[in-house]
Amino acid sequence: MSDRDEIFRQYFNQVDMTLELDESVDDDEFDVFNSVEMLVKLTGAPDGSYLKVSRGTDEAELFHIVVRNRIFKYPSEYALANRSDGFGLELYVDSITLRDEYQNKGIGPRSMLLSLLEAKAQGFRYVSLTAAGSSNNRGTFWGYYVWASMGFDAVLPSEILCSLPERLSHVRRLAELMLDDEGRQWWYHPGGRAIDVEFDLSPDSLSWTVLRNYVEAKGISYEY
Repeated sequence: MSDRDEIFRQYFNQVDMTLELDESVDDDEFDVFNSVEMLVKLTGAPDGSYLKVSRGTDEAELFHIVVRNRIFKYPSEYALANRSDGFGLELYVDSITLRDEYQNKGIGPRSMLLSLLEAKAQGFRYVSLTAAGSSNNRGTFWGYYVWASMGFDAVLPSEILCSLPERLSHVRRLAELMLDDEGRQWWYHPGGRAIDVEFDLSPDSLSWTVLRNYVEAKGISYEY
């Protein structure tokens, strides 16, 4: 990556990484998933991270990855899994929580951007997570808005559809809300809430359209 903004240059150079394989995973099996660099990018791990790979916890989950770093409040966790609907591999992101002093710097979104780009490069179909928090409880978790702003999408449940303003009554998906100025404001407050979401890595998906808008609005500069 040569055309990268200051935050990328400061935190994301794929250096000083430590990888440990749990005894449940042997070296030959790990080779199937390529290299340390791939896992670092797939998890969006900042410089100086410690990664531990273990066997998945159920039949669908192939591998479980825990990432520890000084800037994380808690370890970040990821799962590589086969989707139950048969649509290929997905990366599930369990958590990304930064220490207070590292928040609001754009580190989290850039970490996620790296994950999305590498997941696409590796042939994954989706990246999924639970977007925590709500418009009435933004004290700790902002995922409901941040991840939606980055293109994570979902079919809106009936209770949300019923509460949409009249001008937005045609909307059926979260990504459609985020492509509309009024929709974004409504999701930020008063309508947003915790929701299970996924990023569709297909080239022409709504997810990429929303993400491109986000990157431009935030002035994020990167080259992959």
